[in-house]
Amino acid sequence: MAKVQSQGTKAFEALIADGLAFQRKTQWAAQEKISEATEQLTHLAKDFGQQTTGRIDRLEHLFEDRVARALTKLGTPSMADIEALKQRVADLEAQLTPASSARPAPAKTAKRPPVKRTR
Repeated sequence: MAKVQSQGTKAFEALIADGLAFQRKTQWAAQEKISEATEQLTHLAKDFGQQTTGRIDRLEHLFEDRVARALTKLGTPSMADIEALKQRVADLEAQLTPASSARPAPAKTAKRPPVKRTR
């Protein structure tokens, strides 16, 4: 009986050691699989993000072109037209400023109200 008890304890301890070794191996293998899956998902997400960005850029340009064509058909001036007009106004103001400062300002005369005559 003592022999069985001593061998049973050793066998139990051997099973525990084998179980711990098996647990370490499976955890290591699982960690490797998780790392591989994470890497693949990261790569897929990056590819998906690039494709989505490219599609959004194309859609944005298409939208801008269509809006610009519609505004042109309606006769709405473009930003370049507005900037050109701003520049022309600024040039005209610059031409008028020296001319108006060279001439003296006309003197203002106070108008008197008409005098009522009584008879």
